[in-house]
Amino acid sequence: MASKEDDVYVCGIGFNKFSQIDCHCDIIVNKPIRFDGKIVSVMAGSRNAIILKRDDGTLTIRGFWGNCQRCEINISKRGQCATLKEDELFVVDSEGMLYKYSNETNEEVCNQMASPQSLKQLDLVENSSTLFGVTESGNVYRWNEDNIPTQIISLTKISQICCGVSHVLACSESGNVYTWGTGSRGQLGHSSLDDAEKPKLIDMLCGVNIKAVAAGGWHSLSLAESGDIYAWGWNEAGQLGFPATTLTDFSETKKEGDKSVSMLSTPALLELEKYLECDGYLTLIDISCGSRHSATVTSKGAAITWGWAKYGQVGHLCCVSNSEKNNSLTFIEKRSRNNFGNSCNEKAHLPGFVVFPDTNCSSVASVRCCAWSTFFKMNCVRNNTS
Repeated sequence: MASKEDDVYVCGIGFNKFSQIDCHCDIIVNKPIRFDGKIVSVMAGSRNAIILKRDDGTLTIRGFWGNCQRCEINISKRGQCATLKEDELFVVDSEGMLYKYSNETNEEVCNQMASPQSLKQLDLVENSSTLFGVTESGNVYRWNEDNIPTQIISLTKISQICCGVSHVLACSESGNVYTWGTGSRGQLGHSSLDDAEKPKLIDMLCGVNIKAVAAGGWHSLSLAESGDIYAWGWNEAGQLGFPATTLTDFSETKKEGDKSVSMLSTPALLELEKYLECDGYLTLIDISCGSRHSATVTSKGAAITWGWAKYGQVGHLCCVSNSEKNNSLTFIEKRSRNNFGNSCNEKAHLPGFVVFPDTNCSSVASVRCCAWSTFFKMNCVRNNTS
């Protein structure tokens, strides 16, 4: 008699200088590596460190944080959401209360911060370290330099907030998207390169019914209820999913009517099927952005990535060494046509499927990009015969 046992685990690729992904690997991890221990998600991360959540709700910081290099620090409180910068960690515990951890003296220091009740999400603007939070009721708060929260009155019933290097996106329960901050690379999506001091509705997405947003360093993505992706902002490394001007092998993958794109100041529909070998229309269920790369997950459990790949963070076939290519590899879906080149150091990659080793994984459940790395939550099914 056969039965199925569902299991969840996390694997990662990309920048590994401080052993964020694996302490036995080099700086570049170009093939997904499974994390040891009962890790159920990567909650947040910077270039040098990530926050891991275990199945019991406890958190661990792995990488270079504060004065600790190649560290693995266990956090005393169980967290439902968290975000971090170079030497500070912000955690919302199971009761919705906000705490700040510092590690400037190699000792864990925890202080409760003033906050509204029932916070469900946190994120930081990278260049200013401005903290934003969303409550269970959908209100948005911003903390000032004195760690005092102020409500952003113009935003209500917000389901998600996302921060880039210097811009912020907010998605409402009704499917509208608001952005503010720096707009010099079109990342705000308002048909201009102007900055916006206050949240401003993206008119182009009205009526599309957006259910999720993602902020890269200088680019933005949104995921519609229909499963479509819209992209805008900087495309210097192909992070929008469109051919970039830096893509030297563009001629080999060019389709009729394709043009290279350096920047988009208004949201554009990303038709992944143009660049992938797949059966029919792709329905997408999750999105995430790194500094200059992006990722999505299909309803069939495949992962697709594109953009900057210096540290192997896209996980395409060309990012795997020649010796590894000869090993047995399981493709969740067919490989993409555009996996050009012999090295993962190509500057810009068009959308392609991520290659996973044969690890009994049945599907990718979700994806989380950090600045120079990508992490996947996997559903694994084992067949037991008794």
